[in-house]
Amino acid sequence: AVGHTGVVVIGNDGHDFVSEGHLIRSNHIHDVGMRVGHGCGVQLMRCAHTEVSHNLIHHSPRYAVSVLGFLSAQLEGDRLVFSKSEGLQRTVRAAHDILICANDVYRCNLDSQDTGVIQAYHAGPDIAVRENYVHDSDIPFSFGTGIYLDDCCTRFTVERNVLARLQKGGAGSLGNLMTLKGDSHVVRKNVCRDCGVDKNGALFCSLYLDSDSTSDLTLYQNYAENCGKN
Repeated sequence: AVGHTGVVVIGNDGHDFVSEGHLIRSNHIHDVGMRVGHGCGVQLMRCAHTEVSHNLIHHSPRYAVSVLGFLSAQLEGDRLVFSKSEGLQRTVRAAHDILICANDVYRCNLDSQDTGVIQAYHAGPDIAVRENYVHDSDIPFSFGTGIYLDDCCTRFTVERNVLARLQKGGAGSLGNLMTLKGDSHVVRKNVCRDCGVDKNGALFCSLYLDSDSTSDLTLYQNYAENCGKN
């Protein structure tokens, strides 16, 4: 059991604020977040040129894999300056060129809301979520999603993932199978089976948020079967 997060990589807030060149592969990560409720399996904060692959991740109160960039920020000299007053756009891309591939993830979202089994926030461009097996996770209250590209994400490729048996139990709601905020995402050749998507939800949902653009979303050759709420 792990009190917080299984693997966490964080870039600093100086000129070299992005931590690069990591390989997180072939690990068994489980029973995380025992002390901290937002603990997860793997979390990348301000990272680039990193691969998370072939891991078995399960029993997490929140995410299996999470990728986080910045809110509004810009470089002033050699320091990173944050702004909360200029909308959600940013001038620094601090989470990019990341591969999340061939992970087997289940029993996540066990004690949280507004969450996803695989999640990203203010991240991109050039992030691939590919050939992951996302399955058998039930939200016990409130709402969540399977793959969650949250605010201000850009240029993700989500392809050849299998999502199966999400929200077949529990009192919560699988609001959307995939939530796809931001712009320029390609979602293709994913297989979705036997998931309990809420009657007011969607298989694929793109949302507009404040000043963040939502545009240029491409979906094709995805397959879904028996994904309505029973």
